[in-house]
Amino acid sequence: MIHHLHRIAQAQAIQLRRTYVKEIKQHRISLRFFRHPKKFKKAKAAMKRLKTIMGILMRDIQRNLCEDKQSNYQETFELFANVIDQKQKDKSKVYSIHEPHIYAIAKGKDHKKYEYGTKASIVTTKDSGIIVGVVAHDKNEHDSKTLQTAIQSANTNRATPIKEAICDRGYRGVKEVEGATVSIPVVPLKRDTKYQKEQKRKKFKRRAATEPIIGHLKRDHRLSRNIAQRLYR
Repeated sequence: MIHHLHRIAQAQAIQLRRTYVKEIKQHRISLRFFRHPKKFKKAKAAMKRLKTIMGILMRDIQRNLCEDKQSNYQETFELFANVIDQKQKDKSKVYSIHEPHIYAIAKGKDHKKYEYGTKASIVTTKDSGIIVGVVAHDKNEHDSKTLQTAIQSANTNRATPIKEAICDRGYRGVKEVEGATVSIPVVPLKRDTKYQKEQKRKKFKRRAATEPIIGHLKRDHRLSRNIAQRLYR
């Protein structure tokens, strides 16, 4: 953010009272290996000073900009101010300056507890596995609340609307969305016949066919920037 402010000052021909270039370099060196117990205190002080320098430079630029030019950078200044003021346990935190819309998603897995991006719902057909709908979600909502936009996206690419949505257990909580029945794996009922149990097993077994599709999308088509939801049709 400090380097970005320096570029703004240079582009607008603003003479800063002080650039802090040498001091910033020393603080960046202090931030190296900040997780080490003997360097954590020094790194914390360096980060605090960098935030102070950030605020000084931003206010200096704002004073020297005219109203017309200041409106062009208003969103940038507000974003930087939010980053400076945010705390560790705030809910609406900014995790990326270049992509402020992303959010943290708790995965609950040992190898990857958190992922950063946006949720994405993939809608495929049950038998052929053709992708008929893709939608990204701006908010970190529960999986059951993402069904409506996902089904609407798929219905725009289909001649007939979806009648049944075969989902995993993460979508429990809703029975019907946009006229489609939501089916999730459950324990077989005692009153089910052998034929009914076999039909249910085959239906939910097709969910595994979508895993390689999501893998190819994440590796070959940059979907790794999003968190892929396993949504099956």
